Amino acid sequence: MRPSGSPTHDVLIVGGGPSGLAAAHAIRRVSAGWKAKPSIKVSASSRPPAPGCLRPGPAAPLGGTRSARCPPPPHPQQPASSPGARPQILERLPEITRVGAGIVSSDDDRAVFQALGLGERVFSRGHRVKASFGADVTGLAWYKVRDALLEGLEGHVQLGAPVARVARDGGEFVVTTAAGEVHRARMLVGSDGYFSRVRRDLFAGGAADLVYANACSIRGVVDLDALPADVAERSRVMKWAASGGEGSPVGPGALMLRYPVSETEACWTVTVQQHLLDELGVAVPAGERLRGNPAWRDLPADDGAKKARATALVSAFAGREDFRELEACIAGTWGSIVEGAVATLDPAAAATGPVPLHDGAAVLVGDAAHPCRPIGIGLTLGMEDAWALGSAVAEHGVGEPAAEAYAAARQLRVRSTILHSMVHAENNYRRQSLGPGEGYAVEAGGEVWTEERTGAWYREEKGKFYDGLVPLDEVEGAPGLC
Repeated sequence: MRPSGSPTHDVLIVGGGPSGLAAAHAIRRVSAGWKAKPSIKVSASSRPPAPGCLRPGPAAPLGGTRSARCPPPPHPQQPASSPGARPQILERLPEITRVGAGIVSSDDDRAVFQALGLGERVFSRGHRVKASFGADVTGLAWYKVRDALLEGLEGHVQLGAPVARVARDGGEFVVTTAAGEVHRARMLVGSDGYFSRVRRDLFAGGAADLVYANACSIRGVVDLDALPADVAERSRVMKWAASGGEGSPVGPGALMLRYPVSETEACWTVTVQQHLLDELGVAVPAGERLRGNPAWRDLPADDGAKKARATALVSAFAGREDFRELEACIAGTWGSIVEGAVATLDPAAAATGPVPLHDGAAVLVGDAAHPCRPIGIGLTLGMEDAWALGSAVAEHGVGEPAAEAYAAARQLRVRSTILHSMVHAENNYRRQSLGPGEGYAVEAGGEVWTEERTGAWYREEKGKFYDGLVPLDEVEGAPGLC
């Protein structure tokens, strides 16, 4: 029975990170000329900081907290003459701080952002990064990307509304917040991250379930002025390093990555495989590895166990220059350090059959659609999803046909990425010691997927997407919609 007064939307987007916000922009753009514009609501995971709120505070001790709490920014109503759909945003938290938020952005990102009509607003906030390996890239602070994508979506924000349950009711989807508010929609877009509530409630079981990827990570964003001068200068160049080799107290099994995300900030991350976690004495409760349980993942920065884990993880680089740099990054990190288990959809399942991207008129985008081993392409994939969804809605309108078209367009790209990211990431831990023909591979369906094979499939599907990429404005709409 429909609860009294529960609003109904044509499209409800659960999750307000870059993928969810870009999806809202894409649907608005393709629906700008429609006779009847769809109503869109975006239920975001957390709210953006107000302009000028992200200011560094005093240096914090190891694992300590420096946070800026800011008043809610104004959200003026969007003018009635504004084209396209009028999305609204539900925010789970009343405020956030800058936490563990770095994105490495390639030229692929720039191309798909441009096709979405969002390129200038995002990349004007980026920082070109020289790398100690490979080609130069653009560094972006995650909060700046989201802040940029919120422009044009003002006036439709409700704070403090975490999603507690997602269900079907006949031909509609029903989303219930923790406060008991009920929202209904004809079409549902799950963009709520690795531990997606939409995926758990609507797609649970089989290929939709996460598997532990045998590694845990910590990360953060540090102000360069909180670092020793020499470390700050080196932090302006992207750096990647693996444990093992000369001067390392342990063998392969740990990776560190550091890169600037602005003129004054750098993101750092350390990922350690399970066998090395055992050697270092770092305990990760087995039951918490895949659930994203806040009781373990989001401990306060001054929690003693969290400090001990951070110290233990970076000790994999003791005796090397990397160790001093990581110690300085942890000590100077503003806001709590983010830690968590690394999870992925089963790569063997991705090798042999479809992964869940839609069910009826419900679709998954962003990390909810393709939780996989991090290899620096998460933002790219999320923007591709947003473009593909916008293109499908342009052609089919809002509803199940658009969801089916989106899933069909993304299926092979997502499957090849999940499989390749697992093999590539595993081999990165031991890259320096691999000989010809050696390395991690996935066995599935009687076949062996080596890095050479997964890489070829990944590049093939990537090429197909970008060969067909055009500005959304040029995507032909369905007859009768305009």
